[in-house]
Amino acid sequence: MSTKQATTSDDTEVYGRAVTPDWTVTVHDYQDPYSGQVTNPEDPPAGMRYIGADIEIANASDQGMTFVRDRVRLRDADGFEFKAGSTSGDAPAIEGRTLGQDERSRGWVWFTVSSESRITELLLIPSAPEFRVPIQEN
Repeated sequence: MSTKQATTSDDTEVYGRAVTPDWTVTVHDYQDPYSGQVTNPEDPPAGMRYIGADIEIANASDQGMTFVRDRVRLRDADGFEFKAGSTSGDAPAIEGRTLGQDERSRGWVWFTVSSESRITELLLIPSAPEFRVPIQEN
């Protein structure tokens, strides 16, 4: 005989549960075009522009959160994505890392974007979490 440890919203008994980690992404500043100095490359290629975003990534979960800068993206109205990481600027950049519980990281990311693109979203694609649900033998 086994002991069930939780119930669902419809009162169905379950043996365990893992929940989605509590991660947030905040955009503190968004500049299109970026008004600071882009240092690499200094001038955008023909038909392109620079966009900069000051972002903060926070982990309020007990599960680690790993991210890298080139997994921060801008998406335009046509669904095309522009990766951060190939352009750098004069402000403090966010660096990829693993955030533990209650840790946060803040800094700038820069993008080289088509002059005609209408940006609609900033995305962060973190490494997938690993959900572990303990199973106890009775």
